[in-house]
Amino acid sequence: MKVTILGAGTAIPSLDYSPASILLQSGTADALIDFGPGALQKAAQAGIDYINLDTVFLTHLHSDHTLDLITFLQANDSNPTEKRTTPLQVYGCVGTKAWYKKLMEAFPGISPSTYSFAIAEIKQYVWTWRELQVSSILTGHTETSLAYRFEGNEGSFVFTGDAVLSNDLFEFCANADLLICECSFPSGWVSQDHMTADKVGLLAKTAAVKHIAVTHQYSPALAVDIFSQIAESYSGKITIAKDGSSFTIQKGIK
Repeated sequence: MKVTILGAGTAIPSLDYSPASILLQSGTADALIDFGPGALQKAAQAGIDYINLDTVFLTHLHSDHTLDLITFLQANDSNPTEKRTTPLQVYGCVGTKAWYKKLMEAFPGISPSTYSFAIAEIKQYVWTWRELQVSSILTGHTETSLAYRFEGNEGSFVFTGDAVLSNDLFEFCANADLLICECSFPSGWVSQDHMTADKVGLLAKTAAVKHIAVTHQYSPALAVDIFSQIAESYSGKITIAKDGSSFTIQKGIK
């Protein structure tokens, strides 16, 4: 299982920290988790053939996590030399279907016409995607925002999306080989809908994850030694991710 962070940042422009998107590759299957601005181009740079990319997971509907889905749909519709026929499946939070309907009203020329398209709205759920078991929980960032966990023979990977700390999140992340966690603000920052470094460290320690990679830092977090703040609680492997950070989860290699 290979996980590449295409976008490690927020909506705020910052060198090496683009809006949120993650490329998940497992066996012959590729998927994008979130689709922030610029994700389509970065996926192409990673070798992904967009016209055959068939699965997208959305954590929530904020623009820094979704806007390039519009570009993706337009690219599939307007390629003058190749028509998409590969079906497209989108997994998203409750409200994704209504949001998509409004997108089609705003951008009527990009709706799928040569391929099938489906949206599955989920809350707390467990299902099988390709050879992986996928599970989701609500994260508290919005009323419907999601975290995803992917588990297979090679190991397990969790992406929190935007989240707040909770007992459910502790359990959801337990013993993950790789946890990609948002860390919007430094320790002590008051936030009702995002994670701070002290809470990220507590999550990683309590859940006993093997490796934590941090994304989605706003400028106050980028301005401090966020690694040391997380390490005050967590003694495991820590990566402060940037665009292009890549991780391989392989049995026997952590």
